[in-house]
Amino acid sequence: MSLAAADIIGAVLAFGAVYITYAVFTGALAIRILDFLLLAGILVVAVRLTFQCLKPRVSSGTFPVSRVLAGAYGLFLVLAAFFCITQLFVSK
Repeated sequence: MSLAAADIIGAVLAFGAVYITYAVFTGALAIRILDFLLLAGILVVAVRLTFQCLKPRVSSGTFPVSRVLAGAYGLFLVLAAFFCITQLFVSK
């Protein structure tokens, strides 16, 4: 669960960095590339977290509900990153 907590804080900070740089620099190409790289990093971490959380762990002693909730959070984070990546290059 500490990995999920770190992922939550990291996602808030990274999504904040994406939106602030995009708003301040009004969507210049270099900023869009930087934001894409930040979102790609979020995507990689979220996919890794989701796969780790949803993997069956019989011997670890974790509660299934916490694994499912952390996995669902990871899936929502993946969807949010995909949405932001598409909006980054579609919107003007």
